[in-house]
Amino acid sequence: MKFINTICVVCIMIFFNACVSSITPAPLVYKKDYIITDKHTGEELDFNDFIESLQHYDVILLGEKHDVMKHHQAQVLIIEALAKKQPLDVVFEMFPSASQTYIDAAKSKKESIQKSKLKNALNWESKWDYKMYRDIIELGFYADSIYLIGGNISSDEINIIYAGAEPLKGRYSTTKQAQEKIAQKIIQAHNIVADQLDSNKAMIDKLVQIQQYKDRRMADKLVHAKHQSVLIAGKHHTNKTMGVPLHIKDFKSSKKVAVVFLGDENESLDECDYMWHFF
Repeated sequence: MKFINTICVVCIMIFFNACVSSITPAPLVYKKDYIITDKHTGEELDFNDFIESLQHYDVILLGEKHDVMKHHQAQVLIIEALAKKQPLDVVFEMFPSASQTYIDAAKSKKESIQKSKLKNALNWESKWDYKMYRDIIELGFYADSIYLIGGNISSDEINIIYAGAEPLKGRYSTTKQAQEKIAQKIIQAHNIVADQLDSNKAMIDKLVQIQQYKDRRMADKLVHAKHQSVLIAGKHHTNKTMGVPLHIKDFKSSKKVAVVFLGDENESLDECDYMWHFF
């Protein structure tokens, strides 16, 4: 059981590296700190044009690296701008869906909850660095037009899946190609070398299943969101070739989906729709 719990913690944090910063970052400035590229046309978009283009989508996936503050600054800018246009549901990888009762209860009495108490009121899990997400959480929590939604599976569910839950089924999301891509990310994250693959195959297969259950849950929340929705999640979850977008397709949803990658230069059109480049 200790081994399983350790593996589960590793899985939850598979693409997460803690980062502590006590310095308030300077605001992002277009052209000076970043540019945005439409991967379909290759054209550079200014921020206003970018936000206007996102109005054509029902679901917007923001793929981050969890420990990069600039990624979270960009998310704040995007969410703030979108919420001025219409109500917004923001789905978080960082909240299990089981925590929705805490989120809703806190939101219903938001005027009485100080910012210093918000982390505890939301039952925030310590494995996520709250300093990285504080501005996004506070923006969404105190705004009348933004709704916070837990999008992940719980630790208990992870343990059940690891112990041997029925594998997910889907026409697009569970193909051999998609699962192999996830497996490669896991192998890279754990530095598993070629001669260790056979001995670790069972573990890798279980971690792939857990990753796919997480993606399916996030897709479920996005598909059934009442308003335009935004997902805050690691880049691999938002990848069009192996993550949440494939699960949305398996829901046979008519919602239009856009994927925005934050901070990487070499991603292909197959993987995302927009690229936010940082300098």
